[in-house]
Amino acid sequence: MTHNTLAWWGIFAPKDTPPDIVESMAKSVKEILGEPAVAAQLQETQQMTLLLADGKAFAPFFARQVSIWGQVVRENNIRA
Repeated sequence: MTHNTLAWWGIFAPKDTPPDIVESMAKSVKEILGEPAVAAQLQETQQMTLLLADGKAFAPFFARQVSIWGQVVRENNIRA
């Protein structure tokens, strides 16, 4: 089986981080990355198109990535 790959980034916090801190951090990051000049610079210099999602939207994507690539690692006996 072949898999399409893509580069993605996420911001994580420790499990017991209070929700208000997580929300504040997410809001700040989204504001900064949502600034047109920042988005334009990332597109120009990194060929990066931003898709800004909250934790609820990101969680299933992340879980799917762990599942897909975990299977690839196991099937190919990949070791660090």
